[in-house]
Order: sequence, then structure tokens, then C-alpha cells
Amino acid sequence: ARVEVHLPLQGTPPAFEANGGESPVTRALGLSHTTSHIRVMEYKNMTRNDIPLMVERLGFKGAGAEVGVWQGANAETIVRQWPSCSKFYAVDLYLSDEMGVQPDDRRWIPQDKMDDILREAESRLAPFGDKVEFIRENSLL
Repeated sequence: ARVEVHLPLQGTPPAFEANGGESPVTRALGLSHTTSHIRVMEYKNMTRNDIPLMVERLGFKGAGAEVGVWQGANAETIVRQWPSCSKFYAVDLYLSDEMGVQPDDRRWIPQDKMDDILREAESRLAPFGDKVEFIRENSLL
């Protein structure tokens, strides 16, 4: 499994310089190029369902985010298995042209279907109340 962790940092990481210093996730988490960077860690024999259990056991109590929420199944698992999470940001654009495909492409999803997918995600995450906030922005850094 791949885990992205934002850590305190001295200096400016190249990824933040190239993207103007912020993304929807860093903005929501209150991070900037001067205070944090992304550290990617690889864990063998771990699935994405193990990640929230791991961060709960490690005692992380801050905010978290999922980029690319779709129907909200994974986000629901994260929030349920990480009860110490103070705030969870669900980042997804939910626009039919998000993937750059046109209506004549078989991969195109009409906006009414995207709205249904958003409503499904909101319904799944509703039991967590104000702990979950949707950010409908592009998920690219």
C-alpha cells in the first residue's frame, strides 16, 4: 500500500514549487510549502483498508483526506476505522468532463450520473456529520 504523510519541513519541496505551493488537500489541511511536504512510504502486505487502522494505532489525531472519493466507500472505511481523525476532507470534482473525455467517448459519464455518484458519497459519509467536508475541486497538485 502507498501512504502519503505530510510532515514538517524546512525549505521548499520541488513539487510545491512547481504547483504554486498548494493543492486542495494542502489548503484544506492548512499546510503550505514552508511547513510540510509529502513523504511516500511503501508497506508490504498491507491493503488500503489497513491504513486507517495503522494511523489510529499510531495515535494520529489530526485531519485526513482522500483524493478521488468517487462513491465514498473507501472514505467511509477510513473515517470509520480512524475514529481519532478530527476532520476528514473528501476531495473530488464530480464533473462529467473531469477525465477530459467527450460525450461521444464510451468512458464519458453524463453530469446527472456524476450528481448521483456525489449524492451516494454524501449519503455514505453523512453519519459522520461535520467531521467530513467535501471539497469539489480538481484533485491534481
